[in-house]
Amino acid sequence: QTGTLTLASPYAGWPGIPVADRDHTFAFYARTAVDSAVSVGARMAYLDDDGATLSTTTGSVVVAGTGAWSQVLVAANADTGSAYCNLTVVASGASAGALLYLDEFQFEAASTPTSWTPGTGVLPVVIEQLDENWQWLWPEYRERPAFVLTEDTS
Repeated sequence: QTGTLTLASPYAGWPGIPVADRDHTFAFYARTAVDSAVSVGARMAYLDDDGATLSTTTGSVVVAGTGAWSQVLVAANADTGSAYCNLTVVASGASAGALLYLDEFQFEAASTPTSWTPGTGVLPVVIEQLDENWQWLWPEYRERPAFVLTEDTS
């Protein structure tokens, strides 16, 4: 059996995880309950502001078994013009009815994965500029506000 698992979007129309032009790592751990060997890989796809795919990188395939947890990872640098990143798990070689366990997902701004800790990884953003003067549009509604976000690297 072969399959892919795309991580769920938090809402409809979500373009992906916002990213800046820097190194990123997507890592997790895998193991099986039935099959002695299932090939598992991690994939990152960078997209531009319009949602068009700029590049896709798949990490080395790891053979997960019934014993110890195996770390699966992919590392890449965001392409110039990247605005978002989507993450996918790919697996092959499983028999019908096989179970594949995945744990400790981590996406971070780094060239190699760090120790897993809940709630870490992607750098926070700060509001750099916010126009507080909303324009009135004819006849009875306001135009949406505009603001600029910057990734906080401190």
